[in-house]
Amino acid sequence: MTQSNHWPWYAFIYRFGGPQVTFWLWILSLLGVWLFFQDAAMTILNRKPQVRSVADASSGQMYWQSWVMVEGTEIKNVRKLLGRKGESSIPLRILLDPSDPAAIYWRGLAKLAADLGPKPDSDSEKGMEFQSILTTFNKDRDKKYIPWRAMILYEDSDTAPISSETNLAEPLTPSEVTDDMGPLALEELKFQKRVALVRENITSTEKYQGVLDIHSQLAINVSNQSLRIGRKPSKSSLIIFTLSFMILLMLLAGLQGAIKRDAALSEASALREKLRSESPT
Repeated sequence: MTQSNHWPWYAFIYRFGGPQVTFWLWILSLLGVWLFFQDAAMTILNRKPQVRSVADASSGQMYWQSWVMVEGTEIKNVRKLLGRKGESSIPLRILLDPSDPAAIYWRGLAKLAADLGPKPDSDSEKGMEFQSILTTFNKDRDKKYIPWRAMILYEDSDTAPISSETNLAEPLTPSEVTDDMGPLALEELKFQKRVALVRENITSTEKYQGVLDIHSQLAINVSNQSLRIGRKPSKSSLIIFTLSFMILLMLLAGLQGAIKRDAALSEASALREKLRSESPT
């Protein structure tokens, strides 16, 4: 029987690879299992999106359920509506839980803006109610309109920090202000821009599906859990982990075969030496 016939079939990696190849396979397979275990587990445990509330998803509990579907009140540009400007022009979008008191106030303001119709009139009943809210907005902002725990929404990785404060209003551009515009007309134009600002940036009920992610805390009451809209758990991590794990299993199984083969060769060598020593010279 030749030496190659002593190899068990499950030790083919050791037979054909040799010491150097099997050494690097051990290193790479162990690294693959270690590095991609968490992402692979996420993919396996998230076979379909889980319907969760914004408050539940943003709490950080049930960590393994990262592919979610959430529904709440969306603020499309926090920097304008909450009276804060960022260091960049990138809108900061957040999703509020429907039970959040701030969401209730924002929905009420959005409903008023919608009820004012296509040509908002500040002298109408709804217009005066809207004006009354805007008059006390700066005083009530921190008490009523700041969310207790909101989730950041984004489709890219750019999220600028929040810094200086402004009022709930878009500044009038020079092209909008004419020389013959009186004070009343100017105030009416400002009122209409504020109504448009609320309409454009508040969605009372919005539903999103995506993968939860962690970001740095910003200067607002937001959770460290954010939602990457439209993203799904990565299958490539699962593929790499599976391949690494399979190779590792074959290496472990083949190691037993290699040990048995070495033991058998040692016994055969010892037997030959014994027979050689016992044979007459």
